[in-house]
Amino acid sequence: MGYIGVVRRDDLVAGVESDGITRQMEQVDEEVSLALATIAPNVMSSWHHHGDHTSCVYVMNGRLHIDWGPSGQESVDLGKGDFYVVSPNTIHREGNTGSDDVQLAAFYLGTGPVVVKKDGAEPPAATVRTTA
Repeated sequence: MGYIGVVRRDDLVAGVESDGITRQMEQVDEEVSLALATIAPNVMSSWHHHGDHTSCVYVMNGRLHIDWGPSGQESVDLGKGDFYVVSPNTIHREGNTGSDDVQLAAFYLGTGPVVVKKDGAEPPAATVRTTA
């Protein structure tokens, strides 16, 4: 039989930070976590990924910049009302390019650690050398 789970804002507890992103989180069940996250103006998070979770995120406020891919060469800018999805184990970082706090609502679908800090972006793609 189905159920309706309710999580009130006061139920959220401090979650793992990504050196610039503060999270208030709740573990709903074994495979679902949710968070409200805040990034202050002119702040870029550390490189991280969300393990085996798919992350579904809604930008509630502010201007957000995301870097990912080999050497962090891919990027996108998002604003209030935009959504983005991060596939499992995708190394990325988020930053606030505006003058107001970025506020995000995130849903993490999967198991294991929700935030895994990394030392940098995904390594550059391997260069294939050929000899004549």
